[in-house]
Amino acid sequence: MLQLRELEGPEDAAYQSVLELYHACFKEELRDPDFAFFGDGRLTYRTCVANFDDEFAGFVRWSALSEATFVVHLAVVETLRGKGLGRALIAQVHATHPSRPILLEVALEDDRLERWYRQLGARLLTRRYTQPALHSHTQPVRLAIWSIGPVPDPRSTIVAFYRDAWDLPAKHPTVTEALEGLA
Repeated sequence: MLQLRELEGPEDAAYQSVLELYHACFKEELRDPDFAFFGDGRLTYRTCVANFDDEFAGFVRWSALSEATFVVHLAVVETLRGKGLGRALIAQVHATHPSRPILLEVALEDDRLERWYRQLGARLLTRRYTQPALHSHTQPVRLAIWSIGPVPDPRSTIVAFYRDAWDLPAKHPTVTEALEGLA
């Protein structure tokens, strides 16, 4: 049986399991430092934990931005994939902000994940998104941005995303490049 609940903080019993899956599923250049898991001073993150048959099964981490909800990380324990847990986690995020589209970062050339997002009704916004470096010793990462739900003005949404998530102005070259790549 599936159970979803919000992660309460670092003292939550599931926090260590979340961190272990976080480290197992995401390369360092795609992970915020552990100390910033719940927020980095710019954004506040919420995390929903999934348990399946009373065992930790996965999590989704997101932040409410001005024009969209940004799913930063979504991970399901490999042996439990294909049971609808990821879909349930995305539905939980949507339920917290039903009038906003959900934005998702997707590694370029990740066909499996792109197919799964399409099954959820997602569409490509841009393949020319660059995530700024999250650590002093890592480089920026090229990704795609996908959306679930209607995005009435993709240009405005991308500009707001970069402003809210990365504090970059609309004229910044990274923002301009993402806008040039709008699907």
